Amino acid sequence: MNLTFREAMLTFKRAPLLSALSVTTIAFSLFVLGLFGLVVVNLQDALRGVEERVEVVAYLLPGAPVEAVAQALKDIEAFPEVQSATYVSEDDALARARAELVELRDVMQELERNPLPASIEVKLKPGFRDTDHVSAVAERLRGFGFVDDVRFGRDWVEKLDRLRGLAAAVGIVVGAAFAVVPAAPALRARAGWIRGIRVVAGSRAAGVPIPGVGAGGPGTPDDRCARAASAACLIRRWGVATPPV
Repeated sequence: MNLTFREAMLTFKRAPLLSALSVTTIAFSLFVLGLFGLVVVNLQDALRGVEERVEVVAYLLPGAPVEAVAQALKDIEAFPEVQSATYVSEDDALARARAELVELRDVMQELERNPLPASIEVKLKPGFRDTDHVSAVAERLRGFGFVDDVRFGRDWVEKLDRLRGLAAAVGIVVGAAFAVVPAAPALRARAGWIRGIRVVAGSRAAGVPIPGVGAGGPGTPDDRCARAASAACLIRRWGVATPPV
């Protein structure tokens, strides 16, 4: 830890502007990443709230046998996708319509006969609220003989599926992009060291004199130490630039 801190301080002293820019870039990247993560979490919460409203409604024929409806409720609740199944009678449907449709309350008061049918409202478990599972449950509900019609808002559920897919794709792409940004300064520094070492090797191969090379022959300890010192010297002075002439 101490060695890493000393190296960081030396790097900052050698190139204060570049170090400050690197720190600023990393801080800004982490801030944007956290902000994006907050947006993704809020979006997922909003989607979960919308998903809870997904349900399948089976409208029953007039005069459906009570015993058959009660048995159907037990069968429907046994479906692996179903969270709950609720029977709504004609009177309950009319009372709900009067409470929700305030502007039509006077009209409903004048009705001589209840026009609303009884129904079974089916709510699905989390993870089964996509178009395929909702359609499968709707098809099974149509198989009951006393069911007149089944509705679940196919267009609305399909739009919800597309929105979920878009949110997931954006989260993966942007999250991966900002995960790479903090590593960019370290990758640039590593590339600079590699180019500096190549400069030293190329200069020696071309016979260009390099400051700090020892008098020992190739492969000797003095020569290896001199090469390392020369590489560090060049990298500190010129970074990725070419050697002086």
